[in-house]
Amino acid sequence: MSVADKNILLLGLGFYDYEKAILDGLSKRFANAYYVSLKYQSLVGRILAHISPSLLRQIESDFVTKQIRKSPQNIDYVIIIKGEYLTEKHIVLLKQKYPSAKFLLYLWDSLANISNSSLLLEKFDNIYTFDRIDSIKYDLRFRPLFYRKSYEHEERLNKYDISFVGIMHSERYQILHRLKKEFDKHNIKYKFCLYTGKYTYIIHRYIKKTIDKDDGDFFIFKKMTYAQYLDLSLSSKIILDLAHPLQSGLTMRTIEAIGMKKKILTDNKDIIHYAMWNDRNYQVFDAKRPVIDFSFFSSEYVNDDLSYFSLDSFLDELIQSFR
Repeated sequence: MSVADKNILLLGLGFYDYEKAILDGLSKRFANAYYVSLKYQSLVGRILAHISPSLLRQIESDFVTKQIRKSPQNIDYVIIIKGEYLTEKHIVLLKQKYPSAKFLLYLWDSLANISNSSLLLEKFDNIYTFDRIDSIKYDLRFRPLFYRKSYEHEERLNKYDISFVGIMHSERYQILHRLKKEFDKHNIKYKFCLYTGKYTYIIHRYIKKTIDKDDGDFFIFKKMTYAQYLDLSLSSKIILDLAHPLQSGLTMRTIEAIGMKKKILTDNKDIIHYAMWNDRNYQVFDAKRPVIDFSFFSSEYVNDDLSYFSLDSFLDELIQSFR
């Protein structure tokens, strides 16, 4: 399908610079490609999240309305990433502004984590999800995430046998604590970077005492830049993935490991359903009782054609669905 003379609008959330990568890819395919963020980000918002969530929701809603109203005219296609900030009023406004445009919604999260999921399912027809189980349950199109580029030719010395970067939530710390014990027994070099706020850390470490005093080096209080994350990942033989308990879709962390030619140690059991991935390049473990086959750490990565997970393949599939 030729879209070289068409205009496309990407609506989404600011998350590192993934939207920039998508927009760059769309710009190569369309006459004009535009991006508009729907996420209200400010210090005021962070404060209101704690003291007046209802006021924050109103401010967020007003922000989305303004963003839609000032978005470009003459749009042929609209791709919405996740859409968690959209209300029925916003969707009506979008469809009134672009009455002849074709819409696509890409769910970059599991529906259990999206508060307005029922509205999104009702108002959009062309819907993709990164979550295989959601695709079956809700009869949606399934499309995993993407790696932005291949780093297979960027050689790095492996400083670590395994590394992890992620936000502290659910039982991630407890899982890392269990894994640390196993890794120490087998002389595995590891690096954990678990992001949380300083006050949250202080409460859990010194008041609730749910963080072991010997695990302080797990925590970081400033989010890594993508360049820092990339440097650590490329310097690790294996990437550790800890899935959100309400998600089964493969994380961006997992997909990007493909572009880096890295192996994955994960607690996401759904990975076994991705037949295109050589099972010698990943190992699944039980987060509650981690029993790991440590021969995985000494075996080499098995080269395979995983271009299906590339950004180009991702965009081509989404664009074809506009037919």
